[in-house]
Amino acid sequence: MVTRPTDARRRCGRLAGETGFTLVEVLVVTVVSILIVGGVVLAAKQIQEGYGQQFETAAAEQEARYALDWIQRLLRQAGSNPFGIRLSACVGTGLLPSVNGFPPLVRDPDGNGIDDDVRILADSSSPDGLLGGPGPAPGGCTEANEDLTIAYSTANRNLTLFDRNQPALGTQVMSDSVVTAFRFVYRDRDHVATTDMSRVAWVQVSLTTEARLRDPRTNQFPTYSVAVDVRLRPRW
Repeated sequence: MVTRPTDARRRCGRLAGETGFTLVEVLVVTVVSILIVGGVVLAAKQIQEGYGQQFETAAAEQEARYALDWIQRLLRQAGSNPFGIRLSACVGTGLLPSVNGFPPLVRDPDGNGIDDDVRILADSSSPDGLLGGPGPAPGGCTEANEDLTIAYSTANRNLTLFDRNQPALGTQVMSDSVVTAFRFVYRDRDHVATTDMSRVAWVQVSLTTEARLRDPRTNQFPTYSVAVDVRLRPRW
């Protein structure tokens, strides 16, 4: 079909009368779009950071509760002595013999003057009247969980456990590196603090953990502190 000149002129007139976006309008739309997308991204980032920070705070709190749980369990077995042991070839002569049997706890075993470690003695893993085992002879001091040391590492910010009768295990790391403070306080039957270990009836354990991410609102690392009093079993 042949297009008549009049029809072509009409279409050109319609196209000429239609207007598009100006450069200014395009720039405005682009800027507004960038602001909206940027706001969405920023909000998503803040939500993600907030969730991550809450997760790390909860993890630090859980780590503190877990630490108190296993420390309490070990302290409660301290001094277990159903056979009335007075001597042991597996414990240094500085601790035995004793008129009251072996001591349940040895304060500050590393001797640095800070109560952030303790040695726990107990005839518990297999109560047989042998604290740690029969001694240096074959099959000697190998009874596990009867001579333990709990300690805090300031440098590594963690808690460790060492079994003197299982040296092949080495020093076992028992917490994540989130512990910022750890202390034992020894108290007598009236809950009065004492340094006389023969009078200790209660042990207060306190620790503080710190989250690994800062709180975006305060720019600080959230901390969680907890303490518990553990009653030692009757010893004599």
